[in-house]
Amino acid sequence: MLLCNGLCVVPAIDPSNCGACGRTCSLGQTCINGGCATATACPPGQTICASSCVNTRTDPNNCGTCGTHCPSGVCSNGSCVVAQDICTGKSVGDACAAANFLGVCTFNGTAVVCTGTCSAGFGNCDGSLTNGCETNLSRDVNNCGACGHVCAAGSICSNGTCVAPDPLCAGKSAGDACAAANYQGTCVTTGSALVCTGTCSAGFANCDGNLAANGCEINLLADNMNCGSCGNVCPSGRACANGVCVPIDQACVSKSAGDACSAPNFTGICTTNGTTLTCVGTCTPGFANCNGVMADGCEINLLIDSRNCGVCGANCQAIGATCQSGVCVTSDALCSGKNVGATCTGANYSGICTVTGSTMTCVGTCAAGFANCDGSLVNGCEVNTRNDTSNCGTCGNACETGMACVNGICTCPSGTHFCPDLGCIPATTVCP
Repeated sequence: MLLCNGLCVVPAIDPSNCGACGRTCSLGQTCINGGCATATACPPGQTICASSCVNTRTDPNNCGTCGTHCPSGVCSNGSCVVAQDICTGKSVGDACAAANFLGVCTFNGTAVVCTGTCSAGFGNCDGSLTNGCETNLSRDVNNCGACGHVCAAGSICSNGTCVAPDPLCAGKSAGDACAAANYQGTCVTTGSALVCTGTCSAGFANCDGNLAANGCEINLLADNMNCGSCGNVCPSGRACANGVCVPIDQACVSKSAGDACSAPNFTGICTTNGTTLTCVGTCTPGFANCNGVMADGCEINLLIDSRNCGVCGANCQAIGATCQSGVCVTSDALCSGKNVGATCTGANYSGICTVTGSTMTCVGTCAAGFANCDGSLVNGCEVNTRNDTSNCGTCGNACETGMACVNGICTCPSGTHFCPDLGCIPATTVCP
């Protein structure tokens, strides 16, 4: 600043005091950095404003004329305009983008706006490009296929269409996997519904038509009421084996009396009773023919089958037990869900699951220096007998008042010794 004729001026840009008081620039000149210069010194399309060449069509600090400042920060075609957030600081023709949206900043006569399109499957349903095209029109039940299109209660939006799903496709969309017992499929839009379309596992069928409730509930290979296909009932004296109704004693088909016969886990001799030829024999030890059909032999392992434990029909599951070596046994906390011989562990404890009578318990030992003083293995060997004054060296061995438990031995503090009935007394004092 410079004091000229009682006024403070900026000699770098003041055309009446350019570089010094009283130095006046000629008509058509301006003061640039303290020197008079002609306005034609700027490139075409620019004008000198405050000693700088600017484009008054786009400069927000010199919009249209020098010194005109745009509050919005946007000057378009020499006029201050209000810009949308995503075009703030940009000019007409600049690229603009937001979530799931691409466009170009354009002037609509009053403001610079971002004009463009949403990505396929998305919509700007809240009307603001600040968060872009925020709505997924393919899955949004309140804007399904188009903004504001609300699906009816219980329906879902799948690929932009409101559909009523079957239970197996609830919460899913077209193309998602769906499944039920012995059934695998894919959710497919059929008309105005989303249904689970697929196939049953080999050998199974949905004979009751209720796929959602129990899937493909029938084993066509072994069901006497639905043998090979739904509704095919085997006649009396025959059973379903591998989907075919066969004589119950299939093991002796095409054989004569005295011939050896066999089935899975079964061996015997074909014997006639005067009217039929049957296979008479025994199951392999530990197995039984619980379904009464010789076609699949002695199909049950009585040693481990929780529904046929030891004998056919002995259901351990009904009493919350498991089958261990043909006996229903309940387990303690450390052996729950384990088999006999499995490793079991607790805090500072390790052992082996062992059956005694009808109970399987974890039989083992505590880690060195620890003991199970509360009698429960739920918290393992919870006491450190090396330093616990209530259980010093062994459970229940409480140290006298004033004594400490050191490596499992009740010990008086340094400089004292123990006297019966007196506890720890100074080392220089003789016990009475």
